[in-house]
Amino acid sequence: MSRVERTTLINSPTELVFQFHDDPRNLLKILPPYLRVDIVEAPKSLKRGAVLKYAMFVGPLRFDWTGEIVEYESPSQFVDIQTEGPFHNYRHAHMFVPEGSGTRITDIIEYELPLGPLAELANRIHFQSRLEEVLEHGQQMTRTLLEETPKSKG
Repeated sequence: MSRVERTTLINSPTELVFQFHDDPRNLLKILPPYLRVDIVEAPKSLKRGAVLKYAMFVGPLRFDWTGEIVEYESPSQFVDIQTEGPFHNYRHAHMFVPEGSGTRITDIIEYELPLGPLAELANRIHFQSRLEEVLEHGQQMTRTLLEETPKSKG
């Protein structure tokens, strides 16, 4: 299994950061622009056992993805797994830890591509760095959308 991990500190309360990630529609706000995703089916908020269905487009290629929330502890973490889709195995843990007046977000993705040794080569050459970019972009967009900005004095 391969693994990518990214952590960042966001100047926003944990409850607010978790609430943002609890809404599956917000995924569309934090993905990189080159990764188009359509929500096929999703609840308004997450819970253990919730099923999410997406159509993902990379260039002209479409990948159908079904995921399930297998762990859910508001406001500290949730874990989704792929039940159908392009990965042989996929597990994404989203963790939210209060730190000062902000929140430390940690994303850990453990995954296995199909096609055995050929996939391992593709992973080393391209895929792992692309997943790291997706996590970095998501955390940066979360920061941009949720951080409180200082009010100007006047």
